[in-house]
Amino acid sequence: MDVATPDGIQELMTGWAPDVEPASGALGDSDVHRTASAVRLVTLACCIRHCWPDPSQPLYPGQPAAQEDVIASLSPLQDALAPQEGAAVLGQTGHFLKALRFLRACGYLSADAGDDMIRLGPMVALWSERDVAELRSGYDVLPAPRKG
Repeated sequence: MDVATPDGIQELMTGWAPDVEPASGALGDSDVHRTASAVRLVTLACCIRHCWPDPSQPLYPGQPAAQEDVIASLSPLQDALAPQEGAAVLGQTGHFLKALRFLRACGYLSADAGDDMIRLGPMVALWSERDVAELRSGYDVLPAPRKG
């Protein structure tokens, strides 16, 4: 992929930076599918629970949640979900921050506000009522906001 640096110099990028991945299909290959990692799935589950405080209400658009509150709810899960050797490189909550960036890039979380608030994205709006009913039935096991 040809890219231009801020200096205007044309360069060839041969791969993705370690903390960045293309969203599925971003390279024009609609057959690229990856199984989501446990960190990404749990991060999304936590965001859903924080942005959807009342499961009797519609899931989307939900309400904004503070990113620091979501990370605080995920922190106790760090050791179980993130490989120990990566924890030193990314920091205590780096895996979850990386997952949030990925989920924003894929449209599961909104990426347009820039205010450290998490909002559900347009991909969540596309979920069927059957999908939302599944979430409702398992709502109590989604990582909840920490009390106090």
